[in-house]
Amino acid sequence: VREMLALGSARLRVQPHSLRDEAKSIDGRVKDLVVSEYPTFLASARCVDDIAGSIREVQRALHGIQADIDTCLTSTQAAVARIDERQQPRRRAHGLLDQYPSVLELLELPQLMESCVRNEYFDEALQLLAFARSMVTVLPGVPLVQQLFQDVERSLELMRDKLLSRLAKKLPLAEALQLVGHLRRVRLMDEAAIRESFLQCQEVHVHDTMRHVEADRSQRRLPRACDAFRTAILDTVSLYRAMFLGSSKWLLCKATNGDAFLCRTDGVDDVG
Repeated sequence: VREMLALGSARLRVQPHSLRDEAKSIDGRVKDLVVSEYPTFLASARCVDDIAGSIREVQRALHGIQADIDTCLTSTQAAVARIDERQQPRRRAHGLLDQYPSVLELLELPQLMESCVRNEYFDEALQLLAFARSMVTVLPGVPLVQQLFQDVERSLELMRDKLLSRLAKKLPLAEALQLVGHLRRVRLMDEAAIRESFLQCQEVHVHDTMRHVEADRSQRRLPRACDAFRTAILDTVSLYRAMFLGSSKWLLCKATNGDAFLCRTDGVDDVG
């Protein structure tokens, strides 16, 4: 605008013609350039098409890579889940390996129980039994613990038989009390059955004593048999009273003929 204002009126009159001439000149030069650079324009167009096709191929490849990445992520997550599932047994196995000495002691519990019973280590056997019962109480849903307890219980009948065989002898009170206490702790017999079994075992002891006396063919066989029978009965009654009846209500008495019987302190007699 400043250039137009700086021109004079004469120049302004001829300016449209000059502009038309210049436009024609420029149009001619453009046409010449188009004709002369035609191959370059075609090459550029082909290059643009090639670039656009390459971009489309890259886009398709990127979409495929994205799908592969999603698949890979899904597979990786599944693999991680499977690894975690397999790690749990592995961790349990490592924990079991760390506790191997303790587990081995538990697995040897039934064998140790049987060995104690066969060698008549009744106190140790009862300690093992109490331990097995405590394990079942603390871990009621563990199959291994249940199986171990059942294996331990298989030795209880043998233990009961050995205890009863020990009761079929002449025993001091302390040992008899200990054996009866063991029978109670085994829990295979109630109180009435224990009393009955004790009397049956003592009956065996009395019969064995009498057989030894009757084997004597001397003249004093009969007095010795009477004395042995009386002594055996008195021992049995004394043990029974001390272990089962209690000393506050029952007393061991002797008749003038030497027979033994139990008498109650309230005056009611019970012949033994």
